Amino acid sequence: MCMSSTAAAASPAPAPASPDQLLPFIQTYENYLSADANAVLVSLDHFMLTVAESALVFLIIAGFLVYYTRLNERLGKKLIEGGVILAIFLALVVPYLSRAYC
Repeated sequence: MCMSSTAAAASPAPAPASPDQLLPFIQTYENYLSADANAVLVSLDHFMLTVAESALVFLIIAGFLVYYTRLNERLGKKLIEGGVILAIFLALVVPYLSRAYC
């Protein structure tokens, strides 16, 4: 799901004039389609990481509020522990997995 820094932005080639040019024509469109699909997947990957980071911050803050207001100390402690564990996973494991599949 990695995309090179210089994505192909040129418009596709015009329609082929003869059947001999059909295969290069299809390959050209395939290259454009794969570059665009790759760009979408990279954008979705970054969006997912942003949403996950926001959710973790909310989880930890909610855990602190529940724990220190003594509404439910056990739940607050579990929310804080879960948020910290998921934050470590997000910070260490997810970037490694992203680089491993590029």
